[in-house]
Amino acid sequence: MTKETINQRFKFSINFLIKEKIAKNKGEIALNLNCSAQKFSEILNNRMNVSIDMIANLIEKYQINPYYILTGTGEILQKTINKNNECTFCQEKEERIQELKETIAILKDHIALLNETKNEDAHDASVAAAG
Repeated sequence: MTKETINQRFKFSINFLIKEKIAKNKGEIALNLNCSAQKFSEILNNRMNVSIDMIANLIEKYQINPYYILTGTGEILQKTINKNNECTFCQEKEERIQELKETIAILKDHIALLNETKNEDAHDASVAAAG
């Protein structure tokens, strides 16, 4: 375990948070980690090592798995358990999947309606041309 390796995992975690839309951007993460934008940039550009305090804040604020940061093992995110003994990250992911399924169903219905309208318009146009 080297400082460079930990820095790489820290950077990967930051990019993961943005990619998964857990955070909007690096500026938001820096603010939530109580870090200046300049210092955060220095860390992300390999000109400065991430501090243990910043890693602790990342773990606390974003539920990053400390084992991942320190050893590279496990998932990036911790499995957070709520009072009903459910994984809240998993629950949020399932809720998002359900929302997307519902949106897809609505869009399919809309496409079907548009196709029906298009076919009716084509039929009306052919009848008018024949008449």
